[in-house]
Amino acid sequence: SSSSSSSSSSSSHSHMDHSVLVFFTPNDLKVGKVMPIYFRSDSSTPPHFLPRDEAKLIPFSALELPFLLQLFGFSRDSPQAKAMEDTLRQCELKPIEGETKFCATSLESMLEFVESMLMTEFRGLNTRQVTKISGNHLQNYTIIEEPSDVFAPKMVACHTMP
Repeated sequence: SSSSSSSSSSSSHSHMDHSVLVFFTPNDLKVGKVMPIYFRSDSSTPPHFLPRDEAKLIPFSALELPFLLQLFGFSRDSPQAKAMEDTLRQCELKPIEGETKFCATSLESMLEFVESMLMTEFRGLNTRQVTKISGNHLQNYTIIEEPSDVFAPKMVACHTMP
């Protein structure tokens, strides 16, 4: 699954727990501000997308977790089960103010979402983790200089989730 969001400026993270505090707005970036950001590394290889025809047959819902665990062969107490439950719950949370949220289960559905948000031709970029992080890490980051503006009239940010 991949979560995508399109966002305008908002700074309301009140309904989110620290494990998903990875999004922020320009208003959050004040010199001297300390921001806790949570990095999670559940595996050495990122999850892949299922073909749309397969993804449509799978009920991606927290209510269907027992069925999904059986389908994928994970025990209830496994790390994969915890990651799956966390992903489903995050996908089912209401978006923060100014955010349009979508959890894609296929590459096709992600590209359609991006196209619908941007309503124009787009270019895809990706990032990769240079150093290995193992486990879950909440770390404080301090803003040390005024951020520069980057011209992006419309942007959609996507990230993988297990």
